[in-house]
Amino acid sequence: MSYITLVIKTYMSYIPYMNIQSVKQVSRKFKSIKDLPDWIQASLPYHVQIRIIRNALGMTQTQLAKRIKSHQRAVNRIEKGEISTTIKTLEKVAEQLNCDLKVLLVPRSPIIDFLEDKALRIAMSIIRLSVSSSALEYQKPSSKIIRDEIEQFKEGILKKNRSILWEKL
Repeated sequence: MSYITLVIKTYMSYIPYMNIQSVKQVSRKFKSIKDLPDWIQASLPYHVQIRIIRNALGMTQTQLAKRIKSHQRAVNRIEKGEISTTIKTLEKVAEQLNCDLKVLLVPRSPIIDFLEDKALRIAMSIIRLSVSSSALEYQKPSSKIIRDEIEQFKEGILKKNRSILWEKL
């Protein structure tokens, strides 16, 4: 057993089992931004949508402000994107504009791809440390062994402990 394998097996023995299948299901359910219809990808910021819909309805800022129990100046600043708006205020605005408010968290890339990339980077950094130690002792493994160990460690992270992806190493 090589030094790298010993380090990996010791490290992985502390990691509780986590089901990667659930991550794949979530990844399929939460499509990345690239997988969404064009109209969602190109959606306008909420403050622009408010102005466009309000104007299409023929409603003034003052009228909207009264309907949401606010001030015209606040509606103006919301529509210009000058102030942050609470979800509660957006719900009131949406209701008065005859709209539903939907807040979406849309992954920038498929979740599983993101996790694999992150796990690969961590596996590479840990294996490189082990390889450096081995090289000092004139026991540096071959490139193929290093690649195999990196892949094995990456798969171990993904299958058994994805929480390590969020720790500082």
